[in-house]
Amino acid sequence: MKLKLMGRNMSIWNKQSITLPQLFSLFTARCSLLIVHCSLFIVHCSLSQPASPLDRVVSVEVRNERVSEVLRQLSQQADFTFSYNPAVVNDTRTVSVRAVRQPVRIVLGQVFEGQAVNWKVRGNHVLLLGEGEAHKAPTHFFLDGYVTDQTTGQRIAAVSIYERTSLASTVSNPYGYYRLKLARDLPTNARVEVRKRLYVAESVSVASRQSRTVDVRLRPVPVPALPATASAVAFTTVAVAQKPPLPKLSADTIRPAELPKTNSVDTTRRVESATVSQDTIQPRLHSSTTSVATVVDSSAAPKPTVWEQTRDALNETYQAARQLIHRQNLDADTLYRPFQLSLFPYVGTNHRLSNHVINHFSVNVVAGTALGLTGLEVGGFSNNIRADVRGIQLAGFANFVGRDLRGIQAAGFSNRVRGDAINAIQAAGFSNRTLGNATRFIQLAGFSNRTRNLTYGIQAAGFINHARTVRNGLQIAPFNFADSSNSIPIGLWSVVRKNGYRRFEVAANETFPLNVTFRSGVRLFYNLVSVGLLPSDGIGNQVWQAGYGVGTGVRLGRTWAFTVEGSGHVVWNNAMNEVTVSTGPSILLRGTPTLEKRFGRLAIGVGPSLVFFSNNLSYNALANTKLLIRDRPTVGSLPFTPDGWAGWVGWQVGLRLTN
Repeated sequence: MKLKLMGRNMSIWNKQSITLPQLFSLFTARCSLLIVHCSLFIVHCSLSQPASPLDRVVSVEVRNERVSEVLRQLSQQADFTFSYNPAVVNDTRTVSVRAVRQPVRIVLGQVFEGQAVNWKVRGNHVLLLGEGEAHKAPTHFFLDGYVTDQTTGQRIAAVSIYERTSLASTVSNPYGYYRLKLARDLPTNARVEVRKRLYVAESVSVASRQSRTVDVRLRPVPVPALPATASAVAFTTVAVAQKPPLPKLSADTIRPAELPKTNSVDTTRRVESATVSQDTIQPRLHSSTTSVATVVDSSAAPKPTVWEQTRDALNETYQAARQLIHRQNLDADTLYRPFQLSLFPYVGTNHRLSNHVINHFSVNVVAGTALGLTGLEVGGFSNNIRADVRGIQLAGFANFVGRDLRGIQAAGFSNRVRGDAINAIQAAGFSNRTLGNATRFIQLAGFSNRTRNLTYGIQAAGFINHARTVRNGLQIAPFNFADSSNSIPIGLWSVVRKNGYRRFEVAANETFPLNVTFRSGVRLFYNLVSVGLLPSDGIGNQVWQAGYGVGTGVRLGRTWAFTVEGSGHVVWNNAMNEVTVSTGPSILLRGTPTLEKRFGRLAIGVGPSLVFFSNNLSYNALANTKLLIRDRPTVGSLPFTPDGWAGWVGWQVGLRLTN
């Protein structure tokens, strides 16, 4: 069907005939182009938004000025407004401040040094909160500050900052600022780790439990590595250009003290708390307004705008991006926990560092993720392990392992292992897959199993098994496939590509002068399918047969072999008209020992046959067929048992194409 579009202002379409598929393709292309333009517009709008008020750079130099005047200058320079309650925030107090091209938050820290004043950002507004407005009884404290490059002095974005005991973590923003919330009940030896790929790791002591500012300077990893004389330096640097490998777990029970250490950029240069500024790290919010300082009660804070609501929604996407940042920065760090509980990935006791923790016992109410497992993991829906599993994974739907499995996986639907499976079992309602090698391994699935190389193992599936190489293993399924095998696949049909047994044969026997048969599997056990034709019986009907069977064989030398086959065949005539009658088709059973002689890829197979035929009492498809044996009797003249069976000794000869 063609459409002809005509129009004065449609030069592209003018007098052209296009088909409906072409019209649909053009419509799809224009829709895709529109989506791209909209996406670029959204990205442009998001990137064009100004920096957070607290990260805008200002310069202030005042001496014995009121706080209100300082706030007014800050708001004018940085183009935002302050909101605060003068009954809580004393803006008549005088201060002296000198700051040259510093972020607003740093200046606020000087203005409210020693004061119980906190601040929050709402769009282009900074809310100043006094003691009692922001929090109840303090159970946490904060570390904040800027992360800068020691060499260039530039601030570094996307830096991972975390504490090992509580697994509290954060990521520096695009201006290098971070703010980390920590519990006051941390151990006395707690330290905060600072990690950035291609930078030397830093470790910050957390001696006190008071909020304060801690600025961190990171030193880039030198390339090439420092000479040997640099070993006298107080800290050691290891240059790593490539992403460090994930830690390998031993097969034995792993205790934290025995876990392997990674040789990456994990050497720390300690920043002692004594050298750290003791400024309160709670956001130092400043109180003043734009051109005219307006004093507003904090309860009357402006409501979020539409853009602010959209920004909050986009923040959820940013949280997912933070996980990618942690994965890039922290692959040199491995954490260990005896127990973890999570509702969803990253929503649990291991927080955003779940991907870097090896658990001994793990419970995921819905789904969860971790670096490794050394014991038991239970998931309501799914479990995901980035590296190795040494234990048991149980999931309602699916289990995923990023590297090797030593243990048991059981899932309602699917199991997947990207590495090797050794001394392991996979059991799933639908499918199992192991991309690596499998040794002493069992796969049980309702539908399919797949692995690379199977050694001393079993694959059992409701429909299909696949393996590249099977060594001393067993495949059991209706359909089995392997590139090579020295074992016996058991099923309705098996294919072994390289060293299997395959024969394509054109043959004749005493009943059907033309038969085409294909055999596949291994020599010790193979399957066959066959179709045969008798062009005309005694009264001119064509008679057909279709059969299936199994066989086994042995070599008798380089060119000789002996096989024994058993097969069952459906027999009908008159173009299958009789197959659908209520009595059903006739059945022919054939057992044939065959001697085979090879001539290159061609072979001749000859042997006798023992045949049993059933006419189903009321229908005999071969009644008028003359058998090519002594006296050439018709099948209908043979003596049948009361159950409708007859038998005879026949023959078979065929020309075979071998593999």
